[in-house]
Amino acid sequence: MHSHQIDPARGYRASGQPLLSVVIPTHDVEPWIDELLGSVLATTFPEMEVIVVDDHSTDGTLERLADLAAVDPRVYVVSTHERGGAGARNVGLALARGEYVAFADGDDIVPPGSYERLVSSLQRSGSDIAFGDWLKFSSTRTWQPSRNWRVFDEDRIGIQLTDAPALVRGRAVWNKVFRRSFLVEAGIAFPEVPRSNDIVPMTRAYLGARAIDVLADCVYLYRDRPGTGSMTSQAGASAAARSYFTQEAACAALVAERGDDGLSTTYSALVFDADSWLHLSRLLREVPVEDVRRSGALESIAALVENAPRRALGRATPHKQLLWFLVTAGHLDTAERFNRLEEQARAADRYDAETFTAWIEALQLALREPDVLREVRRDRLVVDGLATLLLHHARDVSGAEADAVVSRIRLAGLADRIDPDQVRTEAVRPVVRALRDGDGGTIRLLSVSRDARLVVDRAELDGVEVVLGGPLPEPDLDSRPVLILRSGAGDVVRVAVVVTDDRWAAVVPSNAVDVGRWEVAAEFSRDGAVVRFPVVTARMPLPIAARPDRFRVLADRKRGWRVLLERRPSTARRAVARLVRRR
Repeated sequence: MHSHQIDPARGYRASGQPLLSVVIPTHDVEPWIDELLGSVLATTFPEMEVIVVDDHSTDGTLERLADLAAVDPRVYVVSTHERGGAGARNVGLALARGEYVAFADGDDIVPPGSYERLVSSLQRSGSDIAFGDWLKFSSTRTWQPSRNWRVFDEDRIGIQLTDAPALVRGRAVWNKVFRRSFLVEAGIAFPEVPRSNDIVPMTRAYLGARAIDVLADCVYLYRDRPGTGSMTSQAGASAAARSYFTQEAACAALVAERGDDGLSTTYSALVFDADSWLHLSRLLREVPVEDVRRSGALESIAALVENAPRRALGRATPHKQLLWFLVTAGHLDTAERFNRLEEQARAADRYDAETFTAWIEALQLALREPDVLREVRRDRLVVDGLATLLLHHARDVSGAEADAVVSRIRLAGLADRIDPDQVRTEAVRPVVRALRDGDGGTIRLLSVSRDARLVVDRAELDGVEVVLGGPLPEPDLDSRPVLILRSGAGDVVRVAVVVTDDRWAAVVPSNAVDVGRWEVAAEFSRDGAVVRFPVVTARMPLPIAARPDRFRVLADRKRGWRVLLERRPSTARRAVARLVRRR
């Protein structure tokens, strides 16, 4: 058994020239360090060194490291005078002697065979960087953050960043193996910042690499460990946000300097529609507005917006575009309220009158300052944002609230900026027309119709008539439905509906329809807006006794229990039909 002392200046070092150096910064990771080092040391390379750089741990991490180093000469432990994971990584990289270098965090796991596959790929291809897919896991679940990126669908060997621009979305350091000479020659180092210390060096590495290998294999398991114990969450929220936006602004300058259209487009989406927007939303959610102003984060955000290519800004979802506008223009109080209410509404999938009002206020400000974020088309924000939200969510508010929201929109002059005939989405056009007319009831009707069904819970025979009835989709819906019966041959019959309180009823006489099967739908109309609901059954089988020469009420199960009426031929007609068939 080897006996090693942890020396703050040097530590223990195994002899021999390693093929791979694995650098592991640690800070208070006693519960997980055994699992991480066990997974790293399971690598089959005989010539490997594991450089553990401890960053002022106060739990039993150092003792665990001493025990592990005592039984495996590949483990080299050093304590650093630097503070933070960036300094620990820099110390480990300076001490590394391997031809190749990898980085891992002290609370994660490296799957078996990962380093072997990455190093073998670099040996065969001569590339400077090789990396693969990863998974996140917690105590209750495991998931794949990169599932929708498509960059790990297949192995890609010897490519440039511009060949696969989506790689810029994954700038963590821990799922990669680097050629050490490349890192040294490129001067790659991790900045001493509170947050996001790897995105600038990884962007520089991607842009400077002669070639990159991308493997479809999962090569890293990242432990999702929220809370103050995580190395990535120790800085204050304000300082962390400023750090992130400062680092991202530097990345934006590097990408702009390369001048590649495909890379610029992909990176722009990362900023305005993904990572940077998430940081912006989180900043407003977690930090009081006055603290945001004092923190210097706004200056960092302005630098990012100035440096980032803006070609994807206009393609971001409307609420993201509005938030970027509000913050960039300095309307922080409005931005905080808008962000908070929008997040709550999206989480609940329900918009109230207050949230619609926040949208109106944000759009008013955007229309007043056309020089801020000129790439944003304000009229499109009204259509694709507010009008589309009303189409989907006006049903969430009462009729009186819908009228009040529409009145505010008209007073703000938002509807007057839009020509309904120029609206691209057909379903939104009647909403825009109703906005211009000040008709909240029609907008609410259009919204209710998106998912509403007219339900049949009563189906009875009354002589030669069938009586259908059920609850209205909305008790206060200010409209009257009509049943639309459509045959397979395309014939259409309209049947009046009687509404009493919150219920509807319709009587279909046998002489209204010919023999055959008819699908039943409902049509609502209000001030020129017409919407159609499917009619479905509330339960099966329907409690109705059929006679051969009368109606049957059926349901099309494959289409969601849609109601069908079938009028069968009389006994005499069936006898004639049988005789004809026999002949």
